[in-house]
Amino acid sequence: MFQNKTQVSGNKNVIGKNVQIQNFLSTGDKGKNLIKYFKRFDRKINKLAPRQIISPCHNNQEIDFSTSKLIRSLFIIGIPVEAIIFILDNFYNEFEMAIRTAKKIKTLHIRMAVSKCIYKLPKNDFSEYDIQEWGGAYARRYGHSEAPIIIIESNGEEHRLSYQYIISDFLPQLISSTFEKKYSDISICISKEELRKMAREILYKIKLLNQSVISYSLLNALTVNIATQPPHPWFAINPEKNRNIDYDIGKAAFHCFNMFKEFTDGNKYESRNSCIECIHHASSLIINLYGGVIGCGTLRSFHNLKYLLKLSSKKECHNLWNLTGIKHIKGVEKVILILHKNSCLNNKKPV
Repeated sequence: MFQNKTQVSGNKNVIGKNVQIQNFLSTGDKGKNLIKYFKRFDRKINKLAPRQIISPCHNNQEIDFSTSKLIRSLFIIGIPVEAIIFILDNFYNEFEMAIRTAKKIKTLHIRMAVSKCIYKLPKNDFSEYDIQEWGGAYARRYGHSEAPIIIIESNGEEHRLSYQYIISDFLPQLISSTFEKKYSDISICISKEELRKMAREILYKIKLLNQSVISYSLLNALTVNIATQPPHPWFAINPEKNRNIDYDIGKAAFHCFNMFKEFTDGNKYESRNSCIECIHHASSLIINLYGGVIGCGTLRSFHNLKYLLKLSSKKECHNLWNLTGIKHIKGVEKVILILHKNSCLNNKKPV
């Protein structure tokens, strides 16, 4: 995979024994060159599987192989970069063998190839203990993903845990029950991109449990905890019991102090980042105090707060406007407009 005249020799070096390093890592824009190489490797694997790869976890949809996703999956279970390089070096041959007699190519064949690559890591460079640990961790984390995680409701009804299920069914029910309002009244200030981010976060956290079957109540409880507790809650409910208020006060004050300090020291980039964090937590603080949708992502609280302030003029939004106590704050509109004018931030709206 990494082919170049340059070699790193030795028995215990960082990269591994006699691993060849591709030239793009030593010249030019390393990030862009690495992305280009990943794309070339993706094309090489996808050419090997021209019928495309079927993913049972995505309702048997056809997907393309992704080097980037493979690397991330290995990082998640703690496999170090030097071992990942060995795995990628051997992956093509192992994948080719895995699909040789297959009528349909599935993600299962990718996992089979990766597993073999892990156990074939050179023992001169990696201990037997580490290899067994990594192989076991990979099997536990991904070995049973051919069968999707099943969600069981209290009445016995079953659902496959999928991105589409979370977006279309689970999140609307969760949001409606959280605010005790119709989903249509709340969804007007939640962007599609926010819903996608929430769904990805839920899927990631649930899969870390390594369970093939979980109850709907557990899924609901875990998601409510993610959505309403620090460090980055999505929704503000029960202001009198909201621990996020103290958290946001502390973070806003810290970043405000740091913003001025970095600016005084001439670090404009760091000062701008602290300014963004200060605005995010200050906006989140206001929403936490009076209730509403904080949002998912940096500065979503800021943009959602601006949006909430415009609801009073929209007849179709009166139900949501009546949900929040923000309408009782005097002068907040002027403060938000001043912040927006001087922050050089994009005027994003839920879409």
